[in-house]
Amino acid sequence: MLTAGCCIFLQAAARQASPLPELHFPPLEVGDVILRQGIGLDSMVIAKVSDSVYSHVGMVAAVNPEITIIHAAVDDLPDKANQVIASSLPFFVSKARRIAVKRYPMSAEERARAAWYLRSQLGQPFVLDGKRESLYCATLILHALSPQMSSGLNFHYLHLPGFEGWFLFPEDFWADERSRLIFKEQW
Repeated sequence: MLTAGCCIFLQAAARQASPLPELHFPPLEVGDVILRQGIGLDSMVIAKVSDSVYSHVGMVAAVNPEITIIHAAVDDLPDKANQVIASSLPFFVSKARRIAVKRYPMSAEERARAAWYLRSQLGQPFVLDGKRESLYCATLILHALSPQMSSGLNFHYLHLPGFEGWFLFPEDFWADERSRLIFKEQW
């Protein structure tokens, strides 16, 4: 359970963003899952509630002409708040303290299908209300994966004051042994 003291600590931690390092990613592919520990208060709360360092997840939807990450975000882009957005890799990373990239064993057809699905969701509203069919970062990626890959990811029931329901966390992608870690960095 989060306490007032915990929230004060999280607010202080959120204000102390580190300078962005020069990161050397391996070649990324469409369908790669990218996790981040965000720099905002909401990210700190998600990490604490899910007992994880990762609080947000997106997926590579294009690699040319630049790497594009599609994700459901609350406030990454003020003019596109609370919706599914596309971000460049540098912009996605600029909102992080830590990054990891995991790769699922997907065929070229599955990767193309995932990218198509992600693009079809651009502009859809971000909804985090405890229902399994809600659209937020983790469920967006869950639905982009093929049925074979998404079947092992499980929702968790949370019961917190003012916040109750079934949730899938970025941690579930991090812990999924069907994917392999191809990059990890923190600063």
